[in-house]
Amino acid sequence: MKWLLLVCFSAGCAVSVRGAVVPSGDNVVLRELTGDQTPLRLRGDARVLRFLDGELLELSGVQSWGRLRVVEWRLIEGVSGIPAYIGIVERYGQQLSLREYNSGAQVLLEPDVTQELLAFIGKPVMVEGYIDASNQLAVVHYQILVEGEE
Repeated sequence: MKWLLLVCFSAGCAVSVRGAVVPSGDNVVLRELTGDQTPLRLRGDARVLRFLDGELLELSGVQSWGRLRVVEWRLIEGVSGIPAYIGIVERYGQQLSLREYNSGAQVLLEPDVTQELLAFIGKPVMVEGYIDASNQLAVVHYQILVEGEE
């Protein structure tokens, strides 16, 4: 029976939580809406989350030994309270677009940010903004999610 408890504890429990991702020294923690803080283990596509600071996310994963291994994630809103998106910057004709991580949708970016983001084609970016009347993402704020570029 003791071995069964140890195996269950080691394997972890599936969890789904919401909160703000914040840096904490060399680690990244999720500050949950309840005030609890959970250290995160980020692998694969989730590694871009280490560059965030205060954005609201919904995370799903496996919690074991006090850490949450992130399996799936969804960015809900940026620090300014408006919708936020994470994706790869791509060229789309004369414009740039963002290939959004969670949905795979391609969102055209407003022409005003084209020159600023041209050097970051193929790189992950977090964009806060809203869809305007021309169905383009009007960018209020952006952050490059690459080491040394932020």
